[in-house]
Amino acid sequence: MSTAVLHSEWILVDGEPHLVECGARLPGDGITTLIDLAYGTSFVGAFLALLAGEEVALPAGPSRAAGVRFLSAPPGVVDDVAGVDAARTLPGVEEATCALEPGVSAAATVDSNTRHGHVLATGDDSDQVRRTLDRAERTIRIVTRPST
Repeated sequence: MSTAVLHSEWILVDGEPHLVECGARLPGDGITTLIDLAYGTSFVGAFLALLAGEEVALPAGPSRAAGVRFLSAPPGVVDDVAGVDAARTLPGVEEATCALEPGVSAAATVDSNTRHGHVLATGDDSDQVRRTLDRAERTIRIVTRPST
């Protein structure tokens, strides 16, 4: 195989990297969207062009930083969801979503399939992105009450 995507995940333990996962596949959890935002390109589009034998000019490095914050509400019945639209208007926020609405039951977040929403943000550097994500997360309010 001469052209492929290799997705790997690592965890640092006491400063030493440990391989968690490695596979010849596209990454999940919106990682290709983050790459697109940071590099100003289409990761999947470029990969498909390479597979088709086309020449692809890729950027030498990122033009900005990008990050994601996953939203998680306490388990229970959702009483209110507010601030998602306001979060979308914050400078640097590219996307804000919440899958919950009043009356539904919010399960505990235990994996990527049980996340309640997310915010994508861009900025000049990772510190700016982190501040934007913090502000967006504080703007979004999900109120739950214990299920009976």
